[in-house]
Amino acid sequence: KVSKEDFNFEGAILLEVDFSGMKIKNNLDFNHSVIRKNALFKKAKIDGNALFKKAKICGNALFIKATIGGDAWFKGAIVGGDAWFGGATIGSYARFAGATIGRSARFAGATIGRSARFGGTTIGGDVRFGGTTIGRNAWFKGATIGGDAWFKGAIIGVDAWFELATIGGNVRFEGATIGVNADFRGAKICKDASFDRTKIGEKIEFKDTTFKNPEAQKNACMTAKNIWKSLGDREKEDYYHYREMEAKRKQKNPIMKFLELPIQYVFGYGIYPFRVIAAWGLIVLLFALYFWIFNGVGKVGNGVENAESFLENFYFSIFTATTLGYGDYRPNPGHQLMAGILAIFGTFMWAAFITIFARKYMR
Repeated sequence: KVSKEDFNFEGAILLEVDFSGMKIKNNLDFNHSVIRKNALFKKAKIDGNALFKKAKICGNALFIKATIGGDAWFKGAIVGGDAWFGGATIGSYARFAGATIGRSARFAGATIGRSARFGGTTIGGDVRFGGTTIGRNAWFKGATIGGDAWFKGAIIGVDAWFELATIGGNVRFEGATIGVNADFRGAKICKDASFDRTKIGEKIEFKDTTFKNPEAQKNACMTAKNIWKSLGDREKEDYYHYREMEAKRKQKNPIMKFLELPIQYVFGYGIYPFRVIAAWGLIVLLFALYFWIFNGVGKVGNGVENAESFLENFYFSIFTATTLGYGDYRPNPGHQLMAGILAIFGTFMWAAFITIFARKYMR
């Protein structure tokens, strides 16, 4: 077949394939084939497409410094070892959607004319695209990557899309260039994330992203915050500021981590003013219950008469927390300290609300 320049091996069962350095004028077709060891195409030149749809390669698929004029089509394929395309040139798409790669996907220094499509792919090891040039998109939506997602110095023409992906190692984009957007919404990043010196044309998203490492969350959200700030989107800037501060809290010692919980969940790091109002209302209600249960409030008059109804105690609690005065009610002996605490709390919470509200809506 090869001597006749027939490279159609669709459905074949082969021990090993070694076409290294060969020139193939048309398509290379191994769709649905089984290769029990390695598929070797180092420095091969394929004018058409390299077709491995739903193929099974038990060893490595090596296309190091190969040239493929069309697509590298591995949709639904199984590669037991590495898919190695270091320094390769792919004229159109690298299609690996739904594929399973036992070890690593190595494309360092490769050139992909259009998009690298790895949506839903399962990769046991690393994804290595350091120094790779991708004409359009790096698409890893829903992919599972056991190791690192390594794109240091890569050039991606349009989007880097990792929505809902799971990355077991590090995310490294130092010195990379992304033409439009980087999207990590709903992704899970288990180790570090670095975007130092990364150039992003428009925006980056980490909404609902899960970070196992607080340092990774801090770095990623700081990058996103600065980008959204430059775009003038205050809502997104505030969201990533909140998540950055949350990560910083998680990095502190256990005592400080605990003591700063109210700053996060009540005051929202100056982002959510209505959390303050909700907390104020809850405390007012709890104090009203306290005064009601323990007869802590009396009516102002000649005799001694307690405020018996819950509404009376609630009324007293509100006026004390707003520091407007006791009105027709006063704290009974033994309960003045609680009333004083409520007054101090109310003063502080109103000041906090006004400050946060002004920051949120009047800048």
